[in-house]
Amino acid sequence: MQLGEVFTIIVSSAEYAKEVMKTQEIIFASRPIILASELLAYNSTDIAFSPYGDYWRHLRKICALELFTPKFINSFKPIREEVFTNLIEMIASEKGSPINLTEAVLSAIYTIISKSAFGKKDKDQE
Repeated sequence: MQLGEVFTIIVSSAEYAKEVMKTQEIIFASRPIILASELLAYNSTDIAFSPYGDYWRHLRKICALELFTPKFINSFKPIREEVFTNLIEMIASEKGSPINLTEAVLSAIYTIISKSAFGKKDKDQE
C-alpha cells in the first residue's frame, strides 16, 4: 500500500508481525527519507533519520556507551526532581480549579529538555 509518497505494509497477525520484526528486520529498519529530515537533520545524518547501516550502528553505539548510561541519566535527576516538584506545587495551588494538564506536563517536559541540553529554561518559558 502507498500512503502519500511512502510505501507502507500493514501487518495484521502476530505471525506476520514476527516475520517482519525479527526475520526480515533489516529490510524494514530504515525510515523513509523525507524533506523535513533532509533540511532539519543535516541530510538525515542524525540517529532518528539516518538510514540503517554502518553509520547508524556507529551512532547507536555512541549513544549506548555515552548517552544512555545510568550515570549520565542520573546526572539529570536534580533537574527532573525540581521541575516535577514545581509541577506538583502548581497543580496543588489551583485548589480544585480546572487546569490544562496536557499543557502543564508538556511544559514540564520541555523545561527538562531545555535545562538538560542548555543548562537553563528557554526564554519563552519564563
